[in-house]
Amino acid sequence: MKKMISLILSLVMVLTGCFAPRTPTEPTTESTTESAQLSTVATLPTETTETELFTFTRENFPKALKAMKEMGVSTWAVIHCPEIGCGLDENNNYVEVPSLKLPEGWIVGTVGAGDAFCSGVLYAAWKGMDLKAAIELATASAACSLSAAGATEGMRPVAEVQKLYAEMR
Repeated sequence: MKKMISLILSLVMVLTGCFAPRTPTEPTTESTTESAQLSTVATLPTETTETELFTFTRENFPKALKAMKEMGVSTWAVIHCPEIGCGLDENNNYVEVPSLKLPEGWIVGTVGAGDAFCSGVLYAAWKGMDLKAAIELATASAACSLSAAGATEGMRPVAEVQKLYAEMR
């Protein structure tokens, strides 16, 4: 899960050009639990302190997102994990979208779900959607990916993805 979050953060921040011109120190993480719930100790540099150590749990996502913005993210900072997608928008408003309530047997494979989430965020940014709509689209995109064994077989046209979100939230 730690690698998935790192990949999503990297893709969203780099591919959308969200990094400001300065080059921040890269965050380091060290897993501190084997539970299914996300719990990682993250060391992130901030403008107020050289580094700040905190447990990377759902309760601390707003703090982690703020630290990412302080590292140079100029527009949206986004975190994705199985329970939620969340982010800080260009005005530092916190947005949280819970995962969809998938029916029994929906999940056939997990390959590509994180990439599908990232694709949903990037597509929404490209289309000029706000962050909440972006995370909703991303959440539904990840759910579509989970419905098939391969990385792309479960993907659908945008209108179908949005309909899936409306039906399963």
